[in-house]
Amino acid sequence: SNVRLPSATAVEATKVILLGLVQGCEIGFINKSLQYITISERTMLQNTNVLLLMVTAQVVGLEALTFGRSIAGLLLVGGGVLQGLESGDQGGLDETAADDHWKGTVYMLSSMLLTSIKWSMIQFMTQRAPPESYLGSMSKFELAARVQPITGIVCLALAASFERRAITNQAMWHSRQIVRVPFIALGITVIMCSELKLVQLTSAVAMGVLVNLHHIPMVMAGVTFFHDRLPVLSIYGFALNIAGGFCYAVARRYDAKAAAQLAAAE
Repeated sequence: SNVRLPSATAVEATKVILLGLVQGCEIGFINKSLQYITISERTMLQNTNVLLLMVTAQVVGLEALTFGRSIAGLLLVGGGVLQGLESGDQGGLDETAADDHWKGTVYMLSSMLLTSIKWSMIQFMTQRAPPESYLGSMSKFELAARVQPITGIVCLALAASFERRAITNQAMWHSRQIVRVPFIALGITVIMCSELKLVQLTSAVAMGVLVNLHHIPMVMAGVTFFHDRLPVLSIYGFALNIAGGFCYAVARRYDAKAAAQLAAAE
């Protein structure tokens, strides 16, 4: 943007910093959880996050948890559980990780809570900020440019705590993987800006619903181009996810229409 941004108030600056901290901890905790829990457990837990998002949005006054949205959330959770059951043979836990299994669950649940807080914060920052304010005048790239460095610092600190051997391994710093880091960072930035815009146009809950649906086109591309086999439980899971997404869209449209009619009547 060529327009000079207004000066940030202390509250606005605090929101940006908190968003970066929350996002960094969210990423660190979900990665750490995989040390202790299986892929199938993570899949099932992560797909219940849409219900947590709905409850969070209800509590903070962003979006009402209506009957139709509750049904949509349950369908999406059911689809995620079926996909998790299908991936249940993708590797187990060693004895040490099994002893600390509860740690993985705590890390995963903490990440899910932070995810709900993050998307709710983003909706407040992109939808509720006055247009003439610092946050209201900021483009999505400008917001990402302020949030991502904070997230990166948090992730680096957590990596130093959780994966100290990898950080101190000299071979890693001379690996060819380092060359790919700028390209990965660019991709992450584009994804984040797209997500910020999507939340601004829709809602935090809608973002959660789409997260549950986004892997379906990826799987279908694998089936179409690489002739991957799609397990039966995954098919049922995808069907429930699609039904949940459709149900949420109908409920959202119905609630918006009812709110418009109520406003017109007043």
